[in-house]
This record gives sequence, C-alpha cells and structure tokens, in this order.
Amino acid sequence: MHRARRGAANARELLDQLRLAAPDVVLLDLALPDRDGLELIPDSLALAPTTAIVVFSGYSSIAVSQTARQLGASDYVEKGASLQVLRDTIVAAGASREPGPVDTPQSISPN
Repeated sequence: MHRARRGAANARELLDQLRLAAPDVVLLDLALPDRDGLELIPDSLALAPTTAIVVFSGYSSIAVSQTARQLGASDYVEKGASLQVLRDTIVAAGASREPGPVDTPQSISPN
C-alpha cells in the first residue's frame, strides 16, 4: 500500500518531518528557498537512513545527477519527465530501500 505524506515547503520542514517519521521515499527538489537540496541529502539520510531520496530537478546536468547519487540519492529525475517515469522511479526507489525501523524518531545536531 502506498502512503503519501504531507509535503515540505522548505528544508527545515523536511528535516522536522524526518525527525518524526521516516517515509519510504522523499521526492526532493534541489531549488529550496532556505537551502540547496544537494546539501540536504546527507542530513536527510542521517535522520532517516532507510529512506530513499529521489531528486527531482530542473537542472539537467550529468554532474549534478552524479553528485546527488554520490551524496546518497537513490535516483534523479529531471522536471519535464513523464508522470509514468516519475512514478516508476519512485516505486523502484521505495522497493530498493533498506528495511529498517518504521517511523522511528531520531535527532540530528544543528548545523
């Protein structure tokens, strides 16, 4: 069964949500109002190590895609991709994630 959670408008909201519960997948835009999305990948995984992160961005750069994966993102989808591609990528990322404790609150030290 697929559960959708409330979205986060910025990096702070995402980290707050991850402190409360670890979703199967996070769809992460790189252009956030308060922080670069690439910088957010390691902090997100520190809070929710079993969560798969799919980067969804308008930056069509192989270098950015590679950096996102090196930082721990499961996959990278360019904005403008079909809904089917986006859906398939999210489903595959969720299926490949490491099993772990469900909805276990964690903490991270402030930057």
